[in-house]
Amino acid sequence: VSIKNVFGTIRAFGFYINQWTGNAKGLFKNISIENVFLKHKDHVYDYARPFAFFLGGFIDNLTVKNLSVESDHKDFNIFRVSNGAAPGNNQGWWSPTHIKNMVFDGVYAVDENDNEKDWFHVEDDIDVDRIVIKNAVLKTAGKTDGLLYIDEPARVGEVILDDVTTEGFENLVVGKCGKLTVKDN
Repeated sequence: VSIKNVFGTIRAFGFYINQWTGNAKGLFKNISIENVFLKHKDHVYDYARPFAFFLGGFIDNLTVKNLSVESDHKDFNIFRVSNGAAPGNNQGWWSPTHIKNMVFDGVYAVDENDNEKDWFHVEDDIDVDRIVIKNAVLKTAGKTDGLLYIDEPARVGEVILDDVTTEGFENLVVGKCGKLTVKDN
């Protein structure tokens, strides 16, 4: 899967990459996202949080380069990783999600409003081996618990932050991860 050179405005949801039907395996292998600018405004749905990208399924490598996102919505996620089940749905009809590597290189996201939000959110019963965020500027005017939220029972093996400028986040990671490495160039 390749998404490249996308510029536009979204009113609810951006890209949804996940299996859609009950017994699907959702095998995507490699996903490349490059040169994407999204502006979220005038949110139209109240039943789910807005997002730029929603990911699920079996992914070996997700590579994101040169991503710029703007949103003033209080619950906006840049990346939301989930098995696709609706909140409170424990019927297990969606296959589990496992992502080996998520690499974000060159992410710019700023919220000038006083919103509490988590830019990156990993939820449900899923596994992510490694998340790398590098060369990024991530700022919010509101006081936010964390840049990356990892909800139980989600499992993240390693998080690497390399040359990441943040503002407004009380913590870099909220939740459990196997190893956290912070590099500053």
